[in-house]
Order: sequence, then structure tokens, then C-alpha cells
Amino acid sequence: MSHTEGPKGSDGGTPRHALRVIRVEPGEHLTMRTVSEEYKGLLTHWVRGRSILCEGEQCPTVQHRSGCYWKGYALVQQWFQPRTCWYTAVLEISEHCELDFRDRWKRGQLWSIKRDPQTGRHKSPICARLESQVHFGGLPLQFDFTPILRTLYHVATINGWCKNPMPSRILVEPSYGDAPFPEAPQVDKEAAHAAWLELRRRFKLAGSEGRENQFLEQHAAEHAARMKQPHSNGIPNKGGDS
Repeated sequence: MSHTEGPKGSDGGTPRHALRVIRVEPGEHLTMRTVSEEYKGLLTHWVRGRSILCEGEQCPTVQHRSGCYWKGYALVQQWFQPRTCWYTAVLEISEHCELDFRDRWKRGQLWSIKRDPQTGRHKSPICARLESQVHFGGLPLQFDFTPILRTLYHVATINGWCKNPMPSRILVEPSYGDAPFPEAPQVDKEAAHAAWLELRRRFKLAGSEGRENQFLEQHAAEHAARMKQPHSNGIPNKGGDS
């Protein structure tokens, strides 16, 4: 994020910057603290690759039929590492991200907002996580940021503030109980290797006595019997020579 610096501030050292609207793009992560007591939203239309403010009954019919998309706006401060300071900006809030803010947003909170990189045709959703409820000192006073939205949407006035029409998320809890299928026991690798060595020894002994076929038939019968037992792992038991 770049900032256009202007004259020095009231303290004589910190440069002023032009207020701007910030968006979280795919692959970006934003750390911010809230300045506004609450956020406000507008309905927009996506027309010819850009957002246009919905003017309600004044909207052209063709434009209004394209569907409405809610966008929220609020004053925040974003951490700017190169100057180790907080920059004031207007955060644009998506419909999906607002669900994370809903009934939780307060002035002075610390939030992390991120958006995963885009992997397909559509952009990934924006997600927000509350990091701290602590009220920060040194927050600027709230002020009217409507002029920057008038510039953003190229309109003379901003009317029609509204809430996000998306319903709140339905939160459910998991149920704990027995698994649908018993878990198979873990195979003891050392026991399996020892059993294999014992099986090979018995096979060599049977071969030296000319009874390989008898041994194989007996071993197959023993294996089939073991597999019928509950939780069998197929490891032959140690036994004497056949």
C-alpha cells in the first residue's frame, strides 16, 4: 500500500496523507484497528467491470435487473511498517467479510483481515478475525468520510445507507460419540518383521523335507482363520514347525 504524503501534521513531524479507500486484494493480509463506532453500507451494481451506486427507484431498469451487491465502509487505521505508524483510511467491507464483523464491531479493536490467493475464475472471499478487544489510545476522532465515497462513485450525494441483506451465519455444535466403524489396531512393525522371519524359516524347513505344498495349504488355512477374527491385522502368530 502506497501513501501520498502532504504537509506536516499538527505535531510538526508526522506527514499528512490523502484519505483513501482500501480493499483487500487476493493474497493480501491487513492488520488494522477500528476508528468508526460502526460501519455503514450501500447497495451497488456491477456494470461493465466496475461498481455503480444503486439509486433505488432512480436506477435504470436494465442496470437494476443486474442484481445488487452490498458494500460497507468504515474508518480504520492500517499498520504501515516502513514508518512504524498507523495510517487512517476507509475500509471497504464485502458481504462475506461483514458476517465476521456483525454484532462484534466496536471502536478501538484490533482485526486481521486476509484474502487467499485467487486460484480459479472467481476471487476468494475476504475473512476477518478479531485479535484484541482492547481499546487503543491515540485513536483519531471520527469524522465524515462521505466525500471520498462521492468521489469513488462519481455522485453528488450519498443516500440509501442500508444493512447487509445476507442472513447471519447459522452456528452449530459438533456431537461426540462412538465412531461408525471400529478403528483397526496399529500394526507393530517389529512384530510383523519377526513373524515374517519365522514364516520364512518354517517354509525353508518344509522345503528341505519335501513338503512345500503341504506347508502352503496349511499356512493358507491358518491365514484365512486369522482374518475372520475381529481386528485381525493378518500377522501370523509364532508357532512350531509344521
